[in-house]
Amino acid sequence: RIFPVGSVLHLTGGEPTLYPHFTHLCFELTQEFTIGMNTNLSNDVMKEFADTIDPTRVTVIHCAVHIEERMRREKSLDSFTRRFNYLQKRGFRVSANYVAYPSLLRRMSDDFAVLAMNGIQVVAKVFRGRYKGHLYPESYADVERSLILPMLRTARDREFLIGVPSYLGRQCEAGSRFVVVTPEGDIHRCTTYRLEFPANRLGTISDRSGIRLLRGPAMCMAKKCSCPYEGLRYAKER
Repeated sequence: RIFPVGSVLHLTGGEPTLYPHFTHLCFELTQEFTIGMNTNLSNDVMKEFADTIDPTRVTVIHCAVHIEERMRREKSLDSFTRRFNYLQKRGFRVSANYVAYPSLLRRMSDDFAVLAMNGIQVVAKVFRGRYKGHLYPESYADVERSLILPMLRTARDREFLIGVPSYLGRQCEAGSRFVVVTPEGDIHRCTTYRLEFPANRLGTISDRSGIRLLRGPAMCMAKKCSCPYEGLRYAKER
């Protein structure tokens, strides 16, 4: 067995609900594990999921609003709110997330108000990446930060508003308490190592004899953390 019974498997993407037989996959996983996921609620698979899966076997379902794409395809938030509220009705813990992409900042508060009228409390997530040649979150203007700040939920999100942290040289439990598994079955220490050091994989699901998880904390060699939520959780204090 690669992962002990009771481990938490968090399904993310791309969009995980697009995989064939997704509900059946989740049903089988929840017989031995607890699962969580990120989804954009872009299709009705989650209704089948909600009617089939025991909500006590699901930690949280993070639902991304993706407002520009949703308006381009559907012209409203109706399908998002319907699917979100159905999951809540069925007893699942769900959260709605809205990435504070620079082009969305002027409309963000209005979108939050519309969702609130439908019983959905949304939290902002700091954008990490490039926009018009500028690197974010470092390139947010002060006035933009003032718009985003009240919509952030946690102290760690407020830290990310200033800049993405580095855990270079710190001991980190990623690779022992936590790993990333790609759709191809490759096992990596974390999201950053998958992107920056792909050759340093810990093994592959198809060859269980070759899997070598770390025995404990090990030094992080990445200059910048691609997923600082992982670093905050598993990196040790200096």
